[in-house]
Amino acid sequence: MNRFTTARNARFATIAVLVCTISGLALNSTGLLSDHGGQDAQIRQAAGLIPSLCYVAAIWMVERAFRSIERGQRIEVALGNLMQNLGLWLFLGGIAFVFVQPLLLKALTVSWGAWAWFDVPSITLGCLGLLLFVMARPLRDAAVARAEIEGIL
Repeated sequence: MNRFTTARNARFATIAVLVCTISGLALNSTGLLSDHGGQDAQIRQAAGLIPSLCYVAAIWMVERAFRSIERGQRIEVALGNLMQNLGLWLFLGGIAFVFVQPLLLKALTVSWGAWAWFDVPSITLGCLGLLLFVMARPLRDAAVARAEIEGIL
């Protein structure tokens, strides 16, 4: 791998870390530690962190992929791992927003709520995450086959 590609991947990894840091600061500023609104408000804020943490983990997977490529891992393998990890966290974030968050709120607060929220962006992210997760294995299998063929030739 040439120096330009390594330097570019290092910059992209740094950008991904900055995005994760900014996202973490935004999550911290949700007022979870304040006592405004009482216990129900704190439960709502805590339940709202679950999908957000999944999405921040998805962003972190991008940083890990850039670092893997920077360390010399084959791009096909790094992309396969990225697709699997990114897809898993996007899927979990969508599931957490649509099902886990409303169920937690229903169980832990005095107000009656829905069993699930029909949120098109979260459902879309979850479906895209599932697609990435499913397509990661064929990509990694193709990378292994390509390496075997290159080894024969």
